[in-house]
Amino acid sequence: MSNRTTLFPGIYACLAAVLATPVMAGEPVFGEPTLYGRINATVERARISGSNAETELVDNASRLGMRAGKALSDETSVMIQLEGRIRPEGDHTGWILNPRDNWVGIRNETLGTLRLGRMEGPLYHATYDETSMHNHDSGRSSDKLLWEDATGGRMTKSVYYRAPLSGPVKIELLHAFLDKDDGKQHASSPRHDEFAVTYEFGESRIAGGYAESRDLDVNKAWTVGASTTIKGFVLAGLIERAQSLPDGGTSSHRNYARVAVKYPFGKHELHANYGVAGSWSGSQDSGATQSTLGYNYNLTEKTKIYGYFTRIKNDANASYSFLEHTPTGASNTSLALGVSHNF
Repeated sequence: MSNRTTLFPGIYACLAAVLATPVMAGEPVFGEPTLYGRINATVERARISGSNAETELVDNASRLGMRAGKALSDETSVMIQLEGRIRPEGDHTGWILNPRDNWVGIRNETLGTLRLGRMEGPLYHATYDETSMHNHDSGRSSDKLLWEDATGGRMTKSVYYRAPLSGPVKIELLHAFLDKDDGKQHASSPRHDEFAVTYEFGESRIAGGYAESRDLDVNKAWTVGASTTIKGFVLAGLIERAQSLPDGGTSSHRNYARVAVKYPFGKHELHANYGVAGSWSGSQDSGATQSTLGYNYNLTEKTKIYGYFTRIKNDANASYSFLEHTPTGASNTSLALGVSHNF
């Protein structure tokens, strides 16, 4: 996802205030300061069609973070999260810590939850992330066909709100003030807006929403995703309708769909997923497909070893990829073996 890296001023002062006081027992959101993280790396044999394959150590969204909270009353609590990206690829970039999700928030049983800081939008987590079951939508087998120009990635100056609903329905909204890049022309107030609605019932869920990033260009996405369990198989899928309006250009749209299957048995999991992005209107042969076959072996509840094969096949005028310098129309493939540990 995108890296907009400026943190809110004063976030570390808020952290100090939270840590200075003990947390009341029974705080339902966050309690005493907790260190958490994930190490997730693969050895991969990857290639661009027409080129030689290369073997690399690849990070799959490894992270290190800290959460803490304090109950202010029976109904109100404050919380903070500081999270960084660890990159265990070795050589001169090894173990560099980059910002991920960093925010402060307040939760009230009657008024809802408010968070301020750097975060991804709720639509991504409710739909795309839930559909990519084999590797947390991370690494080279993550969803490369979603329209990230609309969904926004991680945005620094974000305001998130979750409605105070305790039943099976969850309503979330996000507004972000987008950064301006030096040397580029921008609208006077570049911004991002989105919402997501999720309904969970038993082992099934359905979620949908809308995301829009507005600068000189305007990018939009309407997305619906769902998952359920049938006779031991976990089935998931999503449909996205994306629209792009370049500054001074002509509006175009595209449809995208993905299906995924997980079959767990004992400590084993078999995975398959397949996505199809249609061509943009007005741009013939600009579609692509992405397919992944995977296997996970759960050593413990928090540790697994896994492998997968993933492939992006581009049409003649498409350039979806997980490898740099991929020519338009070329395919990407990767065969991977990895380990993931959460703590």
